[in-house]
Amino acid sequence: MSAKKTILSKSWLRRNIMSLSESEFEKFKSVVEEISQDKLNAIEEERREHQEKLKKVAQLKAAANELNISLEEVLELEKPKLTGKTKSKQPKAPPKYRLNLPDGNVVEWTGNGRYPKPFKEIVERGENLDNYLIKQEG
Repeated sequence: MSAKKTILSKSWLRRNIMSLSESEFEKFKSVVEEISQDKLNAIEEERREHQEKLKKVAQLKAAANELNISLEEVLELEKPKLTGKTKSKQPKAPPKYRLNLPDGNVVEWTGNGRYPKPFKEIVERGENLDNYLIKQEG
């Protein structure tokens, strides 16, 4: 049973409250009253904030109507236009492995994602990729 269900269980509450001494019960009662008041205050604050938001929305709608524009159009204008591919926010990882091919080409691989074909062939032959590690300077 979850903690919430346990606390809301009348029989569980009765059993545990009835086992308290008088001083423990008074302390329990005081704590529950304090927490209850905190919760009521939080609920009231949420209602107040919601009412403020509703007022602001009404003001925005009135202003948009006055300008003969819909709120949807305003939001659409604020969206950035995406054309083509977007750039990744992460910098490109530096290559970790380098392989010089017989035809003179060089294949580098970061070690992430799928193996490039020449590296896959190396692994399939049973060679150790560590033989192709790029030596870090420093």
